[in-house]
Amino acid sequence: MNLRINVFVVYLILTSIFYSSKCYSQFNIKEYFPKKNGLVQSQVKDITQDGNGYLWIATYGGICRFDGDQFISYKTVNGLLSDEVNCVTEKEKGEIWVGTRKGINIIKDGNISEYIVEFIDSIPPFNEVSFIEFISNDQILIGTDYGKLILVKENKASILYKNITCILSDKNSLYIGSVEKGLFWIQEKDTILINEENGLPSNHITAISHYDDDKIIVGTTKGARILKNGKLVNNELQKRLLQFEKNINSISSSYDQVCISSTNADILIIDAINEILIKPEKLSIDFVNKVFKDREGVIWIGSEGKLTAIQTSPFTQYSYHKNKKEKIYSISSDKNGSIYYTSRFGIFVIENDTLREFSNVKGYVVVDNLFKDYYLNSNEGLLSFENNESIKVNIKTNDSIYDDILNSQVYYNNPYRGLLIDEENVKWFGFRNNLISVNENNELIRIYNNKDGLQSPGGVQTLYKDQLGILWIGCGNGLFKLFNNNIVKVDSTYNNSIYSIREDKSGNIWAASENGIAKVYIRNREIIDVKWLNENNGLSSSQFFTLEINDKDEVLACSAVGIDKISTTLNSQNKIQNLKHFDENDGFFGQECFANSSCKSVDGSIWFGTLNGVFKYDQDKDLRFAIPPKLQLNNIRLRYENQNLWVIKNGEFKNILKAKDPEFFHDQNHLTFDFC
Repeated sequence: MNLRINVFVVYLILTSIFYSSKCYSQFNIKEYFPKKNGLVQSQVKDITQDGNGYLWIATYGGICRFDGDQFISYKTVNGLLSDEVNCVTEKEKGEIWVGTRKGINIIKDGNISEYIVEFIDSIPPFNEVSFIEFISNDQILIGTDYGKLILVKENKASILYKNITCILSDKNSLYIGSVEKGLFWIQEKDTILINEENGLPSNHITAISHYDDDKIIVGTTKGARILKNGKLVNNELQKRLLQFEKNINSISSSYDQVCISSTNADILIIDAINEILIKPEKLSIDFVNKVFKDREGVIWIGSEGKLTAIQTSPFTQYSYHKNKKEKIYSISSDKNGSIYYTSRFGIFVIENDTLREFSNVKGYVVVDNLFKDYYLNSNEGLLSFENNESIKVNIKTNDSIYDDILNSQVYYNNPYRGLLIDEENVKWFGFRNNLISVNENNELIRIYNNKDGLQSPGGVQTLYKDQLGILWIGCGNGLFKLFNNNIVKVDSTYNNSIYSIREDKSGNIWAASENGIAKVYIRNREIIDVKWLNENNGLSSSQFFTLEINDKDEVLACSAVGIDKISTTLNSQNKIQNLKHFDENDGFFGQECFANSSCKSVDGSIWFGTLNGVFKYDQDKDLRFAIPPKLQLNNIRLRYENQNLWVIKNGEFKNILKAKDPEFFHDQNHLTFDFC
């Protein structure tokens, strides 16, 4: 079952409160209400996820199963002992245990039954079941009214402790939180009490959660602490938790992230980089009952008025001047993965998620695609960096006939963006009417113009060299290619202004333009077809300023209304596949990009220079469909028919599923696989 969240309707920027103020994490928010979305009732008490990926939500109006699209509700009319459900957990094989105010129900395959045990020691039947913990096949710990902890062993129930708040089983250990004595750590032969004398901020334990294989996080009325083997851990995470000394009521944690809520509805999310504090007014809630992180990384918040989902956006914003609009003119990556970008404030570099100023050069600047120390400035022409100083570059030539061309093109106001250094260290500069190539010693190689086929009244705007050595030239009047000193126009690009060019894994060329996206099919260095994609094909716009192709061979193209992501493979009717749109509701609020203002880093991340700073796209965080369906092969049929006996190359089998590495004969090639 693929759990997913379809549309995030609320957008929120959550700034890191302890990390660099120049890196801004993006989150998507989705709210679920009873009447609007199908949630059975608004008081959400508990949340869990079963082995098939379904969410189970306990409310005071029944229990809900959620598949990411629809809620299926179970109430007293369906067999629950009470509609007021306090807790929910999964035992095994799809058995969902539901703790209500009047006892425990078990839901399996849509059927509801009552959990009945024999009570000893004159204890009353279950009331107000607050938690259920399975510690072995025949032993269950159940929290009930007034803090009673009941042990059910071999279907017989007895009171184990009183004044208990929460419990956690961990391998051969058992952790029990109490109201006033602290935390009991029970092993096979020993019981150790951990309390304020051992460093806990309070003896009132409110929540316990696994952190990794050998650590737990304990919440109290005065903050949270990390424990390992019964002792406090003084690591970096613990130091960060000290900033949240509040009355903790829920914790959900994993190796890469910790989510904690307090009774005043503050929510703290900590990962390897950021610490995000969400105030209750941001989510319009006043009390949190449960925080839960599912296997997709979505954080679910159960409150007294709704169910809220918080999903990390695949986009992170970087901006040197957060309070000033930072228009990014160009962006590029070096071989070490450092990101350089230019804006009206200068040139900046992002290294290891830290942003710093690289040069105070102002104006319209375009760095080269590999940032090999050259850039174009609208006021000064071609410049280079030497010892962090800007030096004007003089192109050397022995032919005076080119002096006037070079002076007029290189050293004067140039609003175009064509600058590329190829793998042979040849520099390519695109200007209004010419394309210039220069060697590594800044000696002129050649000037291309309309006599060579470069008919570019709109100017050279972008350059790209593919894996076959073909130089692609994006101009104001279409796409051109240069190979073996011959420049040829791609006629099917007409007179559309080409802003950005990239190559997919199949060697096809993609171009962003003022009339959509062009896919140029290449075979043996020859153009065999051109397909145009725009609003008529389902894209969000017909004007795209830049594009990149990620490691999954998907195109990410930026327009004035956001980013469209599509597969590089079109279907048999040449229609778009797997279209996904990103805008401010998904964490991308850069508005739009300048022409060709994007790059791909060595780690596979995609970077966009926008009208509102730099945005990094991390495809590992773009996991809307991350949970694979759990399928089990239960039969194989031959020519649609069941077989009582399989005779194959490596033996005879009544049950073909028990055959190890079965080898079939040539005429046994029509197989049907049955899954459940």
